[in-house]
Amino acid sequence: MRRHMTHLLLTFSLFMMLAPRMFAQGAACLPSADMPAALARIYKEHPLATALTPQNLLIDIYVSAKGTWTMTITQPGGPACIIASGHDFSLMHRDGLVPATPT
Repeated sequence: MRRHMTHLLLTFSLFMMLAPRMFAQGAACLPSADMPAALARIYKEHPLATALTPQNLLIDIYVSAKGTWTMTITQPGGPACIIASGHDFSLMHRDGLVPATPT
């Protein structure tokens, strides 16, 4: 469990370091209200998870039945920007957010 939380914190820290660069470099962005429909139409991806960072950035993960995934980040009142995408998405723990036994 502790290892899982450490990994999660490191991942979010990395996104926090990269987010300002992504916004500055003109990442693929859409109005936040339009992003879910665009990902559903183009990639058949739908929202799976959402998280709010201490800096009030909203991170969303979209996945498809084929295993493709897209991660977006949204500044308060700003557009949603794609920060990562890929394929072969799978869940480590299917029965809930936190595993019942330590990993």
